[in-house]
Amino acid sequence: MQAIFSPGKPIWNRDDLASIETPCYIFNPAEVVRSYRSLRASLGTPLLVSLKANPDPDLLECCASEFRDGVEVASLGELDTVSERLADAKYVTSPALDEALILAASACRATVVLDSEAHAKLLLQLQPRLFEPVSVMIRINATSLLRNCTESLKADHFGVEPADACTIVSRLHHARIRVVGLHVFVGSGNFARAAPYMVSAMTPLIDEVSARMQQQLPCANLGGGFTADWAEAPDLMRAYRNSLEPLRRRMTVLHEAGRAIFERAGKFLTRVVSVKLIHGSWVAVCDGGMAHAFQLAQTERFVKSWSEPTVIRKGVPDEGGATLVDGLPTRYVGNSCNPADVLGVAEKGAGPQIGDIVMFQRCGAYHTYTPSSFLNLAPARKYLNLSANRAIGEAPET
Repeated sequence: MQAIFSPGKPIWNRDDLASIETPCYIFNPAEVVRSYRSLRASLGTPLLVSLKANPDPDLLECCASEFRDGVEVASLGELDTVSERLADAKYVTSPALDEALILAASACRATVVLDSEAHAKLLLQLQPRLFEPVSVMIRINATSLLRNCTESLKADHFGVEPADACTIVSRLHHARIRVVGLHVFVGSGNFARAAPYMVSAMTPLIDEVSARMQQQLPCANLGGGFTADWAEAPDLMRAYRNSLEPLRRRMTVLHEAGRAIFERAGKFLTRVVSVKLIHGSWVAVCDGGMAHAFQLAQTERFVKSWSEPTVIRKGVPDEGGATLVDGLPTRYVGNSCNPADVLGVAEKGAGPQIGDIVMFQRCGAYHTYTPSSFLNLAPARKYLNLSANRAIGEAPET
């Protein structure tokens, strides 16, 4: 990854941006750290970082010292990314946990989160081959756990029934495999729905598991499901933090976050390469599209609410008066022949010009969620903004 934004000289205007290769992502490590510190302080608990939200190794290099509570990884590739960069705790969570991933987790002294009874059986079979004694957490199916509390959660296939967790714990404890905790995750964006009920639902299960082990269960990871806008509901967060106190007096309570930490720390930039007027609206075709920013294209959403980008004008009007018709809507579309390849919409403004840079905010999380090798296009470039106190698009201080 190229670090083109040096401290003290932030890139902010059209002249500076002219040298950037598009399509690209720009990540701001300082914003990652700000988001992490703020959420951790608000929760009052250790906070794990879900690396799947942004597994870029260079960004991790900048932030690793901050992630002192540990990270959650879901694959051999992610485990390899953190093994040499992060000495702190590592948690391996995958519904497709297999022999190779368990053995690698053991070698890295990572905690393994079991998603099924089959995982427990596999771990018992591998026990003689483990590089190091492994610590284990059991993932609980969130909708099963909360079914008597709320009907607002969609059913998912992750984790095990609470009763099955007790059986698994007994079996592992008998085999002298260290069970260090339970793990539950309600799904992205579901924190507000689950928060009022989480502690009251988890406490009886923690009591039962502790009884099976004949000792206090050391840890509970209550997941997260935080959106990037979590701070906009301070009363909910305050009430949730207060509800944690009985558990915190007994054990270590963890949370995890990915989107809430990374989303605001990334921008997606693409250039307009073609402009046309159709049915009274501008269409600006860009050099980046759904192959690079799949979530912006919103192909999987029934109701679409397009992002409105910031447009950095190229500065020199096109010949032929392309910008004479202003005030019309503009659709910013990608570089494929898929009609769903729409990145964003501006309802009004100056007509687009070839060479304009189109910038979308809040693209720092799940930027790797793209169609695999779609059209055999080159992937988006990645840049690091190392100017700690300046965001792209801001004017310099005067």
